[in-house]
Amino acid sequence: MRKQILNEKGFTLIEVMTVVTISTLLILISAVGLSVFFSKYKELNTWVELQKDALACINTIKTGVSVGDPVGGQFYGVSNAKRLELMGGIFNADSGSGITCYPPISDVSQNIDRAQFYYDGRAIRVNYVYKGVALAAPKYLFPDEGSLDKIEITNFRITRLNQSIETIVVQVDLSAKTEIREGIYKEVNFSTIMGRD
Repeated sequence: MRKQILNEKGFTLIEVMTVVTISTLLILISAVGLSVFFSKYKELNTWVELQKDALACINTIKTGVSVGDPVGGQFYGVSNAKRLELMGGIFNADSGSGITCYPPISDVSQNIDRAQFYYDGRAIRVNYVYKGVALAAPKYLFPDEGSLDKIEITNFRITRLNQSIETIVVQVDLSAKTEIREGIYKEVNFSTIMGRD
């Protein structure tokens, strides 16, 4: 029995210190890797959100903003407009910083109904009149009011493409940028053609 007790080996202080050092290094490397992963994830997510919001803005201009009650409401936009007018351009200009969409009229109360999509210098906004009643204040379309300090619109232009006096087909150009990290910006550029029926 005495021989068996003498043969048992334990850990030396050097072995314990080596294991602790290696474990600490592995934890530090993992922490740095996770930190880099989450910072890159945040950058990528910020850029993807910019793209998603800009594309949603263009789609809203095309398909229309929802007006009226949620059940029987309508959409006022370029694709379902009866008449289109460019805004923010010189008289009879072929481009401007906004567009007014006049919907088909189903009754007299809708004579002045319209949706206006325009760039106000900071954001693309929408204002509409539905059954003769206007919004109290224009809504923020892109960026939303909470993102005005994070997203900068660098270009918003609507250009008439058809040759007739009446606007039927337009090209919408939208560029915006956001800061993904200190001094580093990502930009999106969209250009799409849309027209009314």
